[in-house]
Amino acid sequence: MRRRRLVAAAVVAAAASITVTVLGDPGRPAAAEGPAPTAFASAATGSPTTTTPTVTSPAAPAPTGSLSVTLPDPMTGAPIAAFCVEVVDDDVVRDGCTDTGTLLLADVPAGDYLVLAYRAGQSAVTGVARREVVAGEVAEVAAAE
Repeated sequence: MRRRRLVAAAVVAAAASITVTVLGDPGRPAAAEGPAPTAFASAATGSPTTTTPTVTSPAAPAPTGSLSVTLPDPMTGAPIAAFCVEVVDDDVVRDGCTDTGTLLLADVPAGDYLVLAYRAGQSAVTGVARREVVAGEVAEVAAAE
């Protein structure tokens, strides 16, 4: 389980450092003008035919919300300052650590998740909670045993 967290953290860190630059092609019209018609000869008749390619819009980003997670001490109920969290559906969706007693995870896709919390430096799960993330809202989670 610890190895999976390290791999997931490395993938997230690598993805955050990727920059994509889209270069324009002076021979192509700007996107606002639409695609250029393409002329070709019909194989069946030999006569010229013009087609205009279909332009599809990129998919809209998935709606997201946030999770504000605390980990209460099972004996005293006081918040534990240093802990880590994994937000899971079928895979680890988000993870993070804090030493302030509260962890805010932003941009979590809307949906139902299992929140697993463990004390910093330990691999055993200390707290578990199930929570729904609603788009545009902050869901507060107290992951308890």
